[in-house]
Amino acid sequence: MPSTTITREGLFDLVWSQSMRSLAVRFGISDVALAKRCRKLRIPVPGRGFWARVAAGHRDRRPTLPAPRTAVERSPIHFAEPPAQNSTPPPDHAVPLTEGPVWEQQQFESLPQNRIVARKRLSRSPLIHATARSLADHHGPPERRTRTYGDGTLDVAVAGRSARRALLLLDSFVQACAARGFVVEGARGNRRESRVTVLDQHISFRVFESERRIDLTKDPGYKPNPRELFPRRYRHEGTGVLDLQIGSPYGIGRSVWIDYSDLPLEEQLNEVMVGLVAAAVAIGEWQTEREREEEEHRRLAAIARAERVQEEAEERRVAQLVADAERWARAEQLRNFATAMEAELRSREAGRLPVATHAWLAWVHYVADELDPAMLADPVAYLPREPVAAVPAWGGR
Repeated sequence: MPSTTITREGLFDLVWSQSMRSLAVRFGISDVALAKRCRKLRIPVPGRGFWARVAAGHRDRRPTLPAPRTAVERSPIHFAEPPAQNSTPPPDHAVPLTEGPVWEQQQFESLPQNRIVARKRLSRSPLIHATARSLADHHGPPERRTRTYGDGTLDVAVAGRSARRALLLLDSFVQACAARGFVVEGARGNRRESRVTVLDQHISFRVFESERRIDLTKDPGYKPNPRELFPRRYRHEGTGVLDLQIGSPYGIGRSVWIDYSDLPLEEQLNEVMVGLVAAAVAIGEWQTEREREEEEHRRLAAIARAERVQEEAEERRVAQLVADAERWARAEQLRNFATAMEAELRSREAGRLPVATHAWLAWVHYVADELDPAMLADPVAYLPREPVAAVPAWGGR
């Protein structure tokens, strides 16, 4: 069988240029088997949702390929060519969109006149001023990260020395959203996160600065405080690298734009606008699917309730039938008993019975007729009805 030979570096380039599913079809194996082979050769692969973010205009940093350490990693990789098939391979998730809100937003953001330029001075936006006042209330060291709080503030978690840049970034973000018809809201009440409304969907967002931990014990001048039971050994400070995170309370449409040295976050705001629309579309599709599932759940529950009502009605009809049969058997016993007693008394009295005996025999037959459901019941009532109705109490008092 013919085979395809490729180097480890070539496979690394392929897995970062198209999805694992389409690449696995090309090599005639499953995407799981391809992922296992990449792990064995220490080839980094894109994570879940990578190609969806690419389709939405988001650019993730591509990792570097580790140097080979074993002979297996240095050897060529062989894949058997798949047999010819008439079926169409699954679509590649990296194929760009050609219609829909996300594609329209991509076309809009690609125009030069719509390029978002980072602001150099803060505007008079109430959201920005409320956020600036909240950050100014932080009295700790400027390298320590703090988070905003209070109604009307935007969700920011940065160190004091990065506050100015974060405010300018958010100011540019708010102004760009307003120009595109997106409504930005600050925190309110128990809702601490800030959010933007796109296509009638609420999407939360925040600016976050990562921290690094510094080991104080490695400092030659470190001296623990003898008065502290557990001396301080570490100090946390901001790295100056900002992230812009968006998402929903259910984790749908979550994306992160990372601050790079060659691509600062301020130059990615147009991509963020596309990501907002993509998140709104994803949330809308998730809500539609959830409503469909809930409607299906209600339909199945209604069917189950109808079946349960029918089963309970059938159980009542069967129980009534058994009870009527038992009462009929008792009535027949009483009639047989009365007949036997009459024959015995006639044999003793030479065929002539007293008036009291006739009255007693009549009473026994009356009791038997009262017990006998066949004297009062309608046999048609034993047949099932649509819809199932309650079974009437036949006979007896």
